[in-house]
Amino acid sequence: MHQNHGMKEGGLSTVKKLVFILILCLCLCITAESLAAGRKTDEGYTTTGEDYTMIVHRVDSDGVSIYGRLYLPLDFDESKTYPAFIFSHGLNNSAEGFDSYASNVVKNGWIGYSFDFVGGSAVQRRTKGSIKTLSVLTQKQNLLDITADIRALPFVDSSRVVLCGASMGGAITSLAIEELGNQVSAVVLIYPALSLGNNLHEQFASKDEIPEKVDINGLTVHGQFYAELWDLNILESALNYTGPVLILHGDADSTVPVSVSIEAASLFADAELVVVPGANHGFSQALYKAFEENVFRFLKEKMSK
Repeated sequence: MHQNHGMKEGGLSTVKKLVFILILCLCLCITAESLAAGRKTDEGYTTTGEDYTMIVHRVDSDGVSIYGRLYLPLDFDESKTYPAFIFSHGLNNSAEGFDSYASNVVKNGWIGYSFDFVGGSAVQRRTKGSIKTLSVLTQKQNLLDITADIRALPFVDSSRVVLCGASMGGAITSLAIEELGNQVSAVVLIYPALSLGNNLHEQFASKDEIPEKVDINGLTVHGQFYAELWDLNILESALNYTGPVLILHGDADSTVPVSVSIEAASLFADAELVVVPGANHGFSQALYKAFEENVFRFLKEKMSK
């Protein structure tokens, strides 16, 4: 009896070992799958879309590795040079927001680049930095560093680089072009938040009254974000850029009134405003159609001069 009991015990031990090995293998498979997914954010990761090849291209900005997506034509030839579009996303958005726009620029013979700002999103962590420490000055530096990097790529025609920013990305673009000047061939602004910070002096008697934390569209960020804006006038800075500017803005925008872009278009040295009927704040089919119909018509007119 004792012998038989020992055999059963040994058999049970063997089953336990098999179960352990099975669980271990399953865990290893899950870990391998997770690592493979993680590699999608690594430099050089490549995937193919319907109209383009997307390659992850990271850019260093102040010691932070910025996650970015380089969109190349399917028949990309590294011995050629291509004009380039650099896209800047809005608050709490990310690089993918411009996928369809990048597809359009690639079909028109350009390459595209979009990226995740430092502290630009409450969700994305492909670029390090919390949205709680959101900073217009940090994001401006991100865009300056990215523009320098993209212009220096051997297959980019540095004399034909266009910056395109949406909402807060449009505000950051507007701050950067003052410094970039003729390094940028043209600018496309999509419902740009050019009035960002304009009402701070009405809200607070002084910069010292800005609280430690502030709310922006339901997101909690550090008060330093407002403190940076206190002495800035984004539109005033942007007006130092004298190159061509195209603005696309919906007349139903309840976040940034179209009146902001109407004023800006009247003040820029060389600007055109396309008002999109019925379009609100955020990407929509109507805004994409306006981009598709107007951007390359505008660039052809301005860049052929």
